[in-house]
Amino acid sequence: MVCREYDIAPRRATVAEMKANPKVRAFYGHNDMRLAWGGTSHTDPVPTSPGTTCWTGQARHERR
Repeated sequence: MVCREYDIAPRRATVAEMKANPKVRAFYGHNDMRLAWGGTSHTDPVPTSPGTTCWTGQARHERR
């Protein structure tokens, strides 16, 4: 529902994709943003942090 409403692809963007297209419309985390665009030292604590887990679950739900 969220993906459709905001035209976001129900998948995680790669760092390479983010570098090539800063306006990519897919899910990504803080560390992905740091690696793609720099300007911060902030990262997600762990791959299973609440935001990452929530986005992964949302993407799975949207693909149904």
